[in-house]
Amino acid sequence: MDDSRHKPLIELLEKQSYHGSMSDEEFKCVRYSILGVLKRYGIEADKVDTIISPSVITIEIIPQQGYKVFKIRKYIDDIERDLEEYGLCRMIAPLPGKNALAVEVPRSKRRMVYLREALESKEFQESKAELPIALGISTENKPIISDLRQMPHLLIGGATGMGKSVLLNSIIVSLLFRKSPEEVKFMLIDPKMVDFGHYSKIKEQYLVKIEGIDEDIISSPEHVITALNSLCSEMDRRYELLKKTFCRSDQEYNQKLEEKKLSTTHGYKPLSYIIVVIDEFADLIIAHGKAIEIPIARLAQKGHAVGIHLIITTQKTSSDVITGILKANFPVRIAFKVQTFADSRTILDMTGAQLLLDRGDMLVSNNGISSRVQGAFIDEPEIERVCDWIAHNNSDYKPSVLSVPSIPEVDTPTNDWERNTFLEVPKMIVPSDIDNIINWNNYHILGDIEEIKNIVHTHGIINIDIGDIIPTLSTTNANYVTSGIGVGPNRILTALNHAIDQLPVELQDIEKMIVNVWTSEFKPVVMSEIKAMVKRLEYTLPEEINFIWGVAIDSDINEDIKITLIAVNRHKLC
Repeated sequence: MDDSRHKPLIELLEKQSYHGSMSDEEFKCVRYSILGVLKRYGIEADKVDTIISPSVITIEIIPQQGYKVFKIRKYIDDIERDLEEYGLCRMIAPLPGKNALAVEVPRSKRRMVYLREALESKEFQESKAELPIALGISTENKPIISDLRQMPHLLIGGATGMGKSVLLNSIIVSLLFRKSPEEVKFMLIDPKMVDFGHYSKIKEQYLVKIEGIDEDIISSPEHVITALNSLCSEMDRRYELLKKTFCRSDQEYNQKLEEKKLSTTHGYKPLSYIIVVIDEFADLIIAHGKAIEIPIARLAQKGHAVGIHLIITTQKTSSDVITGILKANFPVRIAFKVQTFADSRTILDMTGAQLLLDRGDMLVSNNGISSRVQGAFIDEPEIERVCDWIAHNNSDYKPSVLSVPSIPEVDTPTNDWERNTFLEVPKMIVPSDIDNIINWNNYHILGDIEEIKNIVHTHGIINIDIGDIIPTLSTTNANYVTSGIGVGPNRILTALNHAIDQLPVELQDIEKMIVNVWTSEFKPVVMSEIKAMVKRLEYTLPEEINFIWGVAIDSDINEDIKITLIAVNRHKLC
């Protein structure tokens, strides 16, 4: 379908105004310095090519005849270290398919790449891709236009502030410029609640709505679980439709409809693409674990054949977030700058991302073959103008609604050991003469001392041994007692953060921490949230801190969740 009335005007986007020309002196200085460093390692150049891209200068070198490039590998770290005066230089040896090597040196003045430059390029305008997305400009100064349909999913990782959210916006706007509302729909999931707000203006044209969920941009973890499971049901429905019509993919099904081999009078309707965009996947995994991981795995494994594609970002690059199952179904991955070699390997299965620059510099890996790209930039006012234009010029659409399936809760314990661990642990009652054991005057009490004392007296602490509680409370170290309240989504993590924020010392100054969760009613979902809390503590607390956690029931607590926290300072009281 190519109905131009659906397409936003390119004039809505910012035009390139400065190309960041580079002086001959800087260019020659970089070139000769690199050749001089290589010569010290016995590498003589037979031919040298230079490409100046928006972020880096690439010096491509063909060594003298007879020199085997693979021999250079053992010198790569040393050569990169010798070039530190130019910043984070990256060496590639050998270049894929060539008996050559390349050195990438950061430019002193980088050039901003606006999304409009990529969308106006011949590569994008003439692209035959089914779902074309503009990523940016390569080190060879060529626009990089990829086909999401062929990927079929995209995993994006990198440190905070390196450009992940900007890339997501570039991808979404690229599709808005090429696909009409009949052809593509988006499910936008934003746990941070701040990145996708502008797209709510085009909810009727482009966004998928979930029955019973009043959020246009889905942010509540409970709603995310419902939305993903609804999408799994939609995926199953589409597979049944393909089976019924003897088709192997959504493309073949739509082709039959277009060729009148299937009749719309029999209820057959075109299948639009559904693009699921998740900004900060790790927050969801930490909070809800399997409840998020299972539907994501199902969609990643089977969704692409029926037009469902995933784009996921994460700033946490550990293997418990980017799992083997996830990586197996995301052959195309993008890494922005990360802190360590290990982070780069987790995302890309190779090093290199630790040597990237900031502000959109990224490595795009497709089945192990990587290329460096300066990501296209789009600002919030541009997104707002595009969404306003679409909403104004495409007012005759109604939202696409998915129904909510009736499925059992994923978080329900599935084995006797887990059920016994969380639901049948014996309750430990603190002795009634605790006031004779504890000198409350030793504390820097930041919570309500009477409330805390009453909870300890009345309800005790589950799953924490008295041998841990009494020595901690009666110590003469500097102790801090705080409490936190949590309601609504992520209530336990909210309560935990509330309690930790009240501590007047840094976490690295804490020697021991006891965290107790108080809930008026213990359900499987509470168990799931507690698991998320324990994982969060394991990830965020310094290794030197000995932390213990427990659970208790208090039917008198009005709030959904309460946390009491006891922290012992490493330093003695004066």
